[in-house]
Amino acid sequence: MKKLLSLLLVLMLSLTVVGVSQEASAVAYDAVIYVHVYQHDGDYTNTGTGLWDGVNWNEWGDTADTTDSLGGVITIGYTTAELAALSDSLEFKPVSNTTDPDNTLLAPANEGKVMLDITDLKAETITELHAYYVEGADGFFIKEHEENALLLFVYANPAVAANADIYDGWGFHTWDQGALGTPRADYWVFPELAIDVALDAGEFDGVPMRLGGIEVGFDAQNTIGFIMHYGIDSGEELKSCSSDIKPDVSDIKAADAESDGGAKVMYYVHGACDFEADYASFLTSVEDGYRAGLKNKFVAGTEISGTSTISVDFFGLKQPWELIPSNFMVKDANGAMLRIQEIIIPEALNVGLYESDVEPMVETVVVVYVDTALDIADLGIAGDFQGWSPDVAVTSTTTDANGYYVFELSTFETEVNFVILEENGEDDVETTEVDESTVLGWNDTKISHPDNNINVDTSGGGIVEVYFNDISNDYHIKNTPKTIDPTMYTYTADETCVNNLFTIFIDTDLAHTQLGLVGTLNGWDIENTIAPVGETTEGVPYWEVCTEDVDGEFKVLFDTSDDGFAWSNPDDVEVTPNNMAIELAEEATEAAVALYPMIDETLVHEAVLVPTSIYRLSVYILGYEEDYHNLGLTGDFNGWQETTPKFVSYSDGFGNYIFDIEMTSNSGGFKLFIDTDMDGFTWSDSITEDNFNYDLAGDTSKVLVIDLTDSNAMTDFGPSVEEYQAKYSSFDIVMEDRFMYGEAYTIEYIDIPAIEDNPATTEVDETADAEIITWDLEFATVVNIEQPNVVEGMGTYAVSPTEIQVEFTDPAMVFGINVELSLFGPDDTFMFVSGSDYGLTYGAGDYTQTVTCAEGENVVFIHMNIMNTEVATLPQLGIVGSIQVAADWDIDNTIAPIGMDSEGNYVWEICLPATDEEVAFKVLYDISADGFAWSNDDDAELVTDNVNITVENMGHYYLEEGTSAIDTSKYHTIMLDTELNKDNEYYLLFNDVSGIDIMMPVLMDTEAPTVTATIDPTAVFTVNNTVTDFDVNDYFTILGFVDNREGELDFTVKTPLDMSTAGTASIVIAATDMWGNEGTYAIEFTIVDDTNPELVVDAAKEYEAGTTAPDWATFATSSDGTITVDAAEVDMAAAGVYYVNYTAADPSGNQTLKTLQVTITAAPDTGCFGSFGLGSSIGLIVAAIAGGAVLFFVRKQK
Repeated sequence: MKKLLSLLLVLMLSLTVVGVSQEASAVAYDAVIYVHVYQHDGDYTNTGTGLWDGVNWNEWGDTADTTDSLGGVITIGYTTAELAALSDSLEFKPVSNTTDPDNTLLAPANEGKVMLDITDLKAETITELHAYYVEGADGFFIKEHEENALLLFVYANPAVAANADIYDGWGFHTWDQGALGTPRADYWVFPELAIDVALDAGEFDGVPMRLGGIEVGFDAQNTIGFIMHYGIDSGEELKSCSSDIKPDVSDIKAADAESDGGAKVMYYVHGACDFEADYASFLTSVEDGYRAGLKNKFVAGTEISGTSTISVDFFGLKQPWELIPSNFMVKDANGAMLRIQEIIIPEALNVGLYESDVEPMVETVVVVYVDTALDIADLGIAGDFQGWSPDVAVTSTTTDANGYYVFELSTFETEVNFVILEENGEDDVETTEVDESTVLGWNDTKISHPDNNINVDTSGGGIVEVYFNDISNDYHIKNTPKTIDPTMYTYTADETCVNNLFTIFIDTDLAHTQLGLVGTLNGWDIENTIAPVGETTEGVPYWEVCTEDVDGEFKVLFDTSDDGFAWSNPDDVEVTPNNMAIELAEEATEAAVALYPMIDETLVHEAVLVPTSIYRLSVYILGYEEDYHNLGLTGDFNGWQETTPKFVSYSDGFGNYIFDIEMTSNSGGFKLFIDTDMDGFTWSDSITEDNFNYDLAGDTSKVLVIDLTDSNAMTDFGPSVEEYQAKYSSFDIVMEDRFMYGEAYTIEYIDIPAIEDNPATTEVDETADAEIITWDLEFATVVNIEQPNVVEGMGTYAVSPTEIQVEFTDPAMVFGINVELSLFGPDDTFMFVSGSDYGLTYGAGDYTQTVTCAEGENVVFIHMNIMNTEVATLPQLGIVGSIQVAADWDIDNTIAPIGMDSEGNYVWEICLPATDEEVAFKVLYDISADGFAWSNDDDAELVTDNVNITVENMGHYYLEEGTSAIDTSKYHTIMLDTELNKDNEYYLLFNDVSGIDIMMPVLMDTEAPTVTATIDPTAVFTVNNTVTDFDVNDYFTILGFVDNREGELDFTVKTPLDMSTAGTASIVIAATDMWGNEGTYAIEFTIVDDTNPELVVDAAKEYEAGTTAPDWATFATSSDGTITVDAAEVDMAAAGVYYVNYTAADPSGNQTLKTLQVTITAAPDTGCFGSFGLGSSIGLIVAAIAGGAVLFFVRKQK
């Protein structure tokens, strides 16, 4: 909320270079925004801003209550509570005059709006926000370090006239700017100019420019480095100037780390090796460069506007009829040329010239105050305004309140020069029949100046007041401060300064004790203005100020009420409203400036002469073919006299009628009358309810074109027809062929310069280099064309070889009624589709009623196809509208669906009075499932507008998400007589209600289905060569088939499971869609071998002791295992019974164990085998082995 500061608070504000900040925020506000505004004219008298902060509009109430080194400062404070209610981004509209804001917007773009992000203020990370604005910019500049000085610069590249993208990639380098100044980043990563600027440069309005800013630390050099550089993100080496530029920042950088820096604006034109001296020279350079860069080119608005029409907007120095039709080319994406039938110049440009009887003139009245002791009867003024004829000089017959003689003169010229003469009695008139004492001549005394004339700028019209003092022989113009020579004054210096001395003289008759000086010389402290230290011998007040600065700015104010100074006090008149400058010469320590003030309150005189300017308004009427006597204009120019309007003055060569009107005001409105019944003009004859309005601004003439064939559209041609047609031309190109929507087209023009001494002819200089101007065409979103109703991609595709689904954006579209369709196959072959069936893809399904309505009520069923929204629970859907019986549009009691029909549509069963004929409703979706509310953004509307139904008992109504049409679908199916081949390309050609041909590819299905499976991890098979009844369905936990299209899917097991071998075996499952696209998936199973290998061992063996051991391995065989032999126990030298152990193992780890009994008999003649003694024992071990048991005998020694 904007706060109006009281006078007491304003008096407490501390005026520093950064504004009225610190005490304001400390005393009244928790957060303060300072908007620092720079205007190129330097006049901040009525500077201010409109402000919409998300809560309130300030009614242009925020004004610049002080100035700093940059310009005007607007102070806006908020409490914490107020701040919390604001938007994160505030909308400013800076203006140069808050009393006339609509005509003085400083930002040319976005309706004058400039946005400011205040999230840091709201987050309380800062309490002050300083935003710097330069006239013409579309954004604020924010410093990173507020204590830094700020060098803002406007960068213009006049080549933008021919290339709108000329600024892309350009940035700047800077150095020597101090530790906290704008950082010098990596060589190829440098600041880009992100703020757009648009300024008028001479005859060219709104020339695009850019704004940059360099922060300068207190420790910066007095001159810092600067260069404009191209190459952001490209690494391309290109500079605006080959040498470094060194702008001087000594006037703005802070004196030390404890001080704040100032700010200023400089101007730079691309290609220059220095900044421009001032704003005027900058604009001149831009204007000259822009004019040189102009060339014919297509501009925005060049687009396909009809089935065979291109609307062309052409910018250049040639008029439409000067362009060569054969030089236009239209090409498609393949470069093939389309045939042009004709070029049509629109009626709005078919206007001719006429010779007007109205001569525009702006009159200025000059009031001259002569401060002199001479006799009024002896004085007169002669000048160029009256032919430099002293014998008919302007004389004075009155004085003002000061006793100054007042002279009045007028002129229609843009400047006036004159002298003030005094009759000295010398005879300079040839005749003796006149009284010589009252006749002036060139031999009389020129008191204004012996050598120079008084020169006054009168280009602005109105009243200009000039003060002349014959003692000083000098003059100044009211509202224009004038510097004079300070050495003309005699005084005694009072101050002895350690540093620098500034002496200021203000030559005014105002009371010296009520004068005060404020500026950088006292920190802009309005409460402690500097009073004059004395008067010169001539009675002129002067100031002496000691300072460490080498330059400064100041104002002088006059305290009319003698009650102390305050910015908010209207009685404190600014004698010098503009900031006045003073600076030291090189190596000097003293400087002086003397001024005649801008405003002298004693110069008060009501002029007798009244300036009367003459303006011309030309109104062309196009498309009127009846009697021109029936046309009339009435408006501000004739006092809105409807019965006696202005009548047609001329007609041009195109048959247009022209009103040629002389006016004394440069703005106003009017109505156009057509007296069709020829009974006299009345208000009812007006062709429009609203007025046609005009504003000449700074021009003296205006041309308006009203086209009766185009809904009475009015085109503003500016000051003249010639200028409009020379700069901006629009026309149509009609093609012999129709355009195909969605295709890419390009228009080209071969531009050959016209012969230099005859630029308005189509004769060209064949030796000149031709340039091909190119523009990529797009389909218009307006201008009598509708976008196609067919949805591309998965909305329109081939479902099967004999089915094509078509999706329309408008469900009301129906084949055969407002859509024509053709199908083309390979090589653009037309396919005969006669007999094709067009029908809805979706609709209401079967549903069994569950609700019983009361007697006298009808039941209706709403079936809604919700295709794009995932609904978790039925109560998340709700119907609201006049269909609600208890209360219409009751958001708190929406109706939920009851269930779903056989097609998956949600179904509402609603009982309505039998008397209801038509009801309306919306379907809402409660995303957050927290109940419905109109204010809840989460409650989405699933329909585009109110759905209207006529109630019929037991009526079923079908509705689709994203539409509001009942019983229709945006999805249609085409049944074909011939099959499509998925490997070919097909196109559907539509010609919809707009007449535009739309050729859209039919998406064929060449994508195979995806098969996925998860197998039961416990599914293990044993080797079995005889298994024939394997079924994969018995063993998967998930078996999925996904296709890119809806339709039938078949799957088969392509390869059987091989269980003959242990290990990993796989099967392949194949899924096939309706197009024969096959997707496969291999599923692996584990085959386990749990059968022990076969092992055959020979019968027991017997050997005589001492026999050589046989090859034990030869006594065992195995067909499916590997045999290992353990014969370690057998002692061939000792009689006994032994066992050889055999093990057969297969690759799966299965084993079979067997033994071979070996008996060793004693050798002959060795005696009898004794019995076991008491000292021996035999242990019998029975080992259980798979497949049987084996006995092991172990001898135990005593």
